[in-house]
Amino acid sequence: MAKLIIRRHPGSKGMAKLVRRLTSRGKQGTSRRANGSELRSKDSKSRCQHLNWTYVPLVIFACMLVGILSFPDAVGNLQKSVPPSSNASNEMSYDIAPGMHVSIKFNRVDSSKAPSEIILSLGEHEAKITFAKPCERDSIWLRIIGDALQNINLMSDSSTRSLTGRFTLPMEGNYAMQLFSNGCGEQTSRQIFNVTTFQVKGETTTNFSTAANEYPVSAWISSKHFPQVDKAIAPEYIWHNPQIPAASANLLKAGNTILSKEGTIRGNGFYDFDKLSNYELVCFVGSDSASRIRESFLQFRPMLFAHQRPFKFHLYPIHYFEKPDRDWEEGKKKGFRKCKHILVSVDELKQKLSQKEYTTQVTTFINHLLNAIPDETFPIWFFTVMESPIQPSNCLPQSLPRDNLLDHPCNIALKSLFHNSRFPSRVKLLDTTEIALPQLGNHPEDVAAAIALRVYVFVGKQVRTWRTQGQEGKKDGLVRGGKIEPNFELIPYTEWS
Repeated sequence: MAKLIIRRHPGSKGMAKLVRRLTSRGKQGTSRRANGSELRSKDSKSRCQHLNWTYVPLVIFACMLVGILSFPDAVGNLQKSVPPSSNASNEMSYDIAPGMHVSIKFNRVDSSKAPSEIILSLGEHEAKITFAKPCERDSIWLRIIGDALQNINLMSDSSTRSLTGRFTLPMEGNYAMQLFSNGCGEQTSRQIFNVTTFQVKGETTTNFSTAANEYPVSAWISSKHFPQVDKAIAPEYIWHNPQIPAASANLLKAGNTILSKEGTIRGNGFYDFDKLSNYELVCFVGSDSASRIRESFLQFRPMLFAHQRPFKFHLYPIHYFEKPDRDWEEGKKKGFRKCKHILVSVDELKQKLSQKEYTTQVTTFINHLLNAIPDETFPIWFFTVMESPIQPSNCLPQSLPRDNLLDHPCNIALKSLFHNSRFPSRVKLLDTTEIALPQLGNHPEDVAAAIALRVYVFVGKQVRTWRTQGQEGKKDGLVRGGKIEPNFELIPYTEWS
């Protein structure tokens, strides 16, 4: 049976032990490795200069511990370890800051083990944050780092001034729970607290991902579990299905990132992507985020489908939802009308919008796409944003209710829009928050690569649907129902508002 082991009194020693392991592998930081060690060495040195050198061994150990417990987090603030304020048979509690308290409840206790450890069966557990007074809800994030990267979705309860989230973990290993906070508005800079450390034993079969059934249940798994990669250049985490042994994973390299096929494909593989014709253009529409996804997509192409020529995968850059083609040349405006798959990713808008304005403009933009490319068999995919919710650049102020307090305000708007809209079925939302959210803005190339591999799946599935229905794009036009529909004259769409 799977077990979860929590040290009853982790304190600074227990936290230091895990944090040292994590930081030695470069698990957290804006860059892969460099900046943290420089800060730690300078900080440790300054704190230790005045100590009596008679106690050299003790000094060395203490200095190492100080440096370890002060490593910088992903947004440049110092992480702080938190000793437990109370322990119970199935609950641990921590006072994070004045007026902020975290409690963690576990689902089962094995009391037969030594009293120095709490042994729990792996399953669904609960973390709860309570406040002594009202707190800014969008200033609190909770996630788990270590052998896997996992965010904890938080739900608000205004009646008890609390946030509650349930979580499972994808695999055995060593972990730390982190809380991101700005002190409920009382701090001028964001802080990260290492709430507790724990060890997981066994394997989980719980569906911990919110991904649609089209894709396997996957997670960001520490690259140390993949013996086939060079640890010196490996990314921190690899998107992978943890139910598949990492040692047998089929890995793909795109730029500086690595991910596994098993993290994206299931029994149907890439469907009929290999049958995509030269006249069924795949069009990436959007800002820098669309460009990153397309770049990763093209890097995978020679490994997966070398016969598919790169000229059929177009990029249409936009930075506004209103008059999005303002920077396109005439030929590009005409060519857009030939797109058969429209993939939209717009993280970087040059216009600041409230949630309400964002919803209105996205709705109008999608309706224009439907008019510009009117064939009901040509899908339009709108991607959720990959930007970190910690420092959102748009969709502020927020006015919509939040189901997931960790989510980006633009994603909250998108999910609400697609839930309530009357868009035709060919307009689809590609929700990739389970890929992007645990990274909290770190390593956007890794996130884009994981999303790019999904593009092969849903484009291949659409090609299979077309072929089943007898539809195929040809040089002279569209073959459909045993007949050919000749190509129409390419005239730029001029009705953008």
